[in-house]
Amino acid sequence: MEDLEEKGKENCKKLLQCLSSVTLPLVPMTDGQKSPTETASGFLIPRNGKTYLLSAAHAIAEKQWFIEAQVAGGRSGSGVLIPLQVVWATEATISVETGDSQAVDFAWAEIDI
Repeated sequence: MEDLEEKGKENCKKLLQCLSSVTLPLVPMTDGQKSPTETASGFLIPRNGKTYLLSAAHAIAEKQWFIEAQVAGGRSGSGVLIPLQVVWATEATISVETGDSQAVDFAWAEIDI
């Protein structure tokens, strides 16, 4: 049983490492603001020849959010802010099978890359 538990922990660590390698940091910024006071995350998905960033609607559907990209070889804290324009967001839906409402919380923004 202990061996199985250790394997489970090891697999969780591997999964987290994999996910963190494709997760992008997001920050909201306003004019004159020097550093972000909130953070969120998202990831890129290709669809029909376009690329979208997918994140939580409660995070990026309000305010102006940016992808915080680090500059290769730059000093700590140096980076580029890439603005997001949220295309679509939802925070609830109805299950087709049962008719019950289910919590859904996602938004996406098209990324021109």
